[in-house]
Amino acid sequence: MNAPKDASPAVAIVGTGQIGAVHVECARRAGATVVGLVGSSPDRARAKATTWGIPVVYSDLEELLEQPDIDAVHIASPNHVHASQAIAVANAGKHVICEKPMA
Repeated sequence: MNAPKDASPAVAIVGTGQIGAVHVECARRAGATVVGLVGSSPDRARAKATTWGIPVVYSDLEELLEQPDIDAVHIASPNHVHASQAIAVANAGKHVICEKPMA
């Protein structure tokens, strides 16, 4: 959406658990640049960002969605928040990649 056609898309990850790590690896293998992370625990998110090599940790999903340089958001959070987070990401005009179940 924001990336020029010859640039890799900038993506962010929501979720710091095992599935979050899988999404980071998959995004990178697909050619995306992982630019941000948000999780329910700021301390855990900062630790995971360091481990995973992600440059920015956002305080919450709303702050992440305000960033114009993020093209897509991978939702790898607990199942019960998938639907509300996916809707928020879509309403922000960003691409949504959500692990199952959607709702």
